[in-house]
Amino acid sequence: MCGDDQRALRVVGDLVRDAGGVPAVLGPLDRARQLEEVAGFVIGLAVAGTDPGSAIPRLPTSSHHPGRKPFTRREVLSPCVDLYADVAPDPS
Repeated sequence: MCGDDQRALRVVGDLVRDAGGVPAVLGPLDRARQLEEVAGFVIGLAVAGTDPGSAIPRLPTSSHHPGRKPFTRREVLSPCVDLYADVAPDPS
């Protein structure tokens, strides 16, 4: 989910948890269009009978490693670093 209003994000996060999901805040509201486009891509793969995991790699999360700091942009993009090097360079 994306949003700028922390209270609204908490409310929606609670609804997601109540429905059995795990909420994930993926950025501010101006990233919502990107999120919707990715969701459409994933749904399209599933409807076509293709495992979405074949196109979107699974990444480990810091929540599985208590005490670990969040992943850096480089760690998250490392599988795609050649594809995105010119578009989204790592600021560090």
